[in-house]
Order: sequence, then structure tokens, then C-alpha cells
Amino acid sequence: MIRWLHAQWQRIQTARWFLRWPVKTALFLVVLVVVLFPNPFVLSEHINHLRRVDSLPDPDHPEISVLSAKLDRTLREQQIADDQVMLQTLERLVCREVHYAWDWDLWGAADYWPTTAEVFAQGREDCDGRAVVAAALLRHRGIDARIVGDPRHIWVDTPLGPTMNPLGDPIFHYNPDGTTDIAWSRLFDPGPIGFGISVFPIWRETVLVVALWLLSQSQWRQVNIILARLAMLLAGLFLIRFAGQDPLAPIRWLIAVGFLAIIAAVWLESLLSHLLYNKKPTDQYAFSE
Repeated sequence: MIRWLHAQWQRIQTARWFLRWPVKTALFLVVLVVVLFPNPFVLSEHINHLRRVDSLPDPDHPEISVLSAKLDRTLREQQIADDQVMLQTLERLVCREVHYAWDWDLWGAADYWPTTAEVFAQGREDCDGRAVVAAALLRHRGIDARIVGDPRHIWVDTPLGPTMNPLGDPIFHYNPDGTTDIAWSRLFDPGPIGFGISVFPIWRETVLVVALWLLSQSQWRQVNIILARLAMLLAGLFLIRFAGQDPLAPIRWLIAVGFLAIIAAVWLESLLSHLLYNKKPTDQYAFSE
């Protein structure tokens, strides 16, 4: 088996660039999916839920009635009539009843959007699960509530105003008809992307970096260049993690430097091979071709 795998790898390495590039890219995508979603069932359910985000909040779930009664009692005891204060009170109630937990700790996946029933079954969730419960609670009380957010955070928008710790204008807005409005011009802001990378388990990201490093190796082997590329990939990863850790004040230029370091590492072997040894990059490295 090992000999067979080695033979197949050699076939990939010696194939023409237009064959090598797709194969190596496909292999990396397989590794990416396995690292982000080890459980294919969770991935399948996640995709199904993303197709119908607006239906995830269930205002008729029994636990929602219990929460609504608790909210009524608090509003009555504190004599709260202002809509904004009501939304703040609801946010505190949901956060108290649904303890925070990252999806990779709870579901073993990079991301998972749960139903209302799944949130209460687990008793814990991250911002998207809390938003689902908050939207269900608001709809139970006759208030239109829509789930919105960006790559950093998910919250709820209502005619009375936003709740669940809103972070400004959302990039995603999930509509009742199942469609999603996306502010494409803001989607690739390096700040939210850097925050997502900074909080994701580093061991999983390291697996991806090593996979990228191994798959990008060419037939041209020089230990110092190979190790330099690995160091650049890891340095880029750590720069992004450091610069993106504050979701409200990311260091965008440093995140950009981190991505540039990763890109440079991807091209380094092919570039040096061409400059120093007068070899064609297209014969050396799949991803640069």
C-alpha cells in the first residue's frame, strides 16, 4: 500500500502542470473539509440549515414559552416599558440561559447553525445559536426578528432595533423567503477573517499549513528552502492570529502582512528555482502554475 501511494505521488509530481495543479488542489480541499468538518453528518446538517436560516428560530418550542414568561416577570418587576431596555433585558436573559460554547467544542466543527430544539438540547451554543433563540423568543412575542451578522458575529435585527450584541451594519441578512442579502464589497474585510482565524483551534490550522506545505513541494528539493517555506507559512499564520484577536479593533495591515507571508511561501520555491537555477516554475510547483 505504501509503495502504491508513493508511486501515485511520484506520478502526480512528474505530471504536467495542468494535471498536477487540479489534483493537488483537490487533495488540499479534501484535507480542508476534513479539518473543518470531521463529521460529514454535521456538515450535511449545517448546509441544510444554512439553506433555511430564517426557519431555524421556532417560536412555538416549549422552552421559548418558558423564556417568555421569565422575560415578562423581569419586565414587570423592573417596570420596564422602553423597547430598547426590553431588548437589552432579553439579550441578558438569553445569554444567561444559553451558556457560550465554541462550535468546535460543542459540535466538533468549524461552524454549525443549530435549530431552536438543538440549542435547548445542548444547553450551550455560540452567537448563532443564541441568535436563533433570541429570534424565536421575539417572534413568540409578536415581534418580527431577522438573523443578521458578519464573519465575526451573528445577531438579531428587529423593527425596534438590533439585539444580541450587534456589531454595526451586518454583511449577511437572512430573509423569510430563504434568500440571503450579502454586502459583497465588505465580505473580504481582513478584520473579520483575521478574527475567525485567531479563535479557531491552532492545531487544526497547523494541520492545514503542513498540508499546504507538503502538497506544494516540487521535485526540486533543497532543505534550506523547504524549511524556510514552512517557517514563512507558520509565521504568516501566527501574524494573522495575533493581529485578528480583537474583533472590534483588528490590526488590518498586519493581517495583510500575514497573508502575504503565506502567499510568498507558496511561491518561494518556484521563484528561487527559476531565478537561481534557471528552471521553469511551471515544471516545479503546482500551485504557482
